[in-house]
Amino acid sequence: MKTATAFFTFSYPDHHLDELHRLMPGRPAETQSQKYKNLMNNPHLVDWFFSHRLNEFLKVVFDDISDFEWRWHRYEWQSRSAIHAHGAVKFKNDPDMVKLTKEVYISRLAEKKIEKKDYESEEILINLLDDVKKGKESEQVIINYSFGITKKIYWNYSHNYR
Repeated sequence: MKTATAFFTFSYPDHHLDELHRLMPGRPAETQSQKYKNLMNNPHLVDWFFSHRLNEFLKVVFDDISDFEWRWHRYEWQSRSAIHAHGAVKFKNDPDMVKLTKEVYISRLAEKKIEKKDYESEEILINLLDDVKKGKESEQVIINYSFGITKKIYWNYSHNYR
């Protein structure tokens, strides 16, 4: 399996979502204490609602905007029983973000060595300068790629889900 293009975490403010609290049985909760009690007494509703919203989010953000090789997520529960999810996705058009990120990192280390004059020869300086140049180019590819994905997500959401 190839390395993911992006990682994500999805959580939600379960105490503050009116949509969720309208699903709770009985009279509507009027206080935070009542809302908390409803959440604790109805974990099946909380988890179902979270899962439903997560699947809608994933559809908007990933399924409708880009082809991907794979997508994965898992659920976790915090100590107070609050559900959240972590996940990863590998886009088919990934420009090799792992390689590009390494090049940016190497570039920044090279810049520090140049700044501190921490090199022993002209040849090493030339190699460091090449690393800096390659890192700047890689950084621009990462920025452009990330901006393109963000733009697609925004466009898709604003045209299809508002």
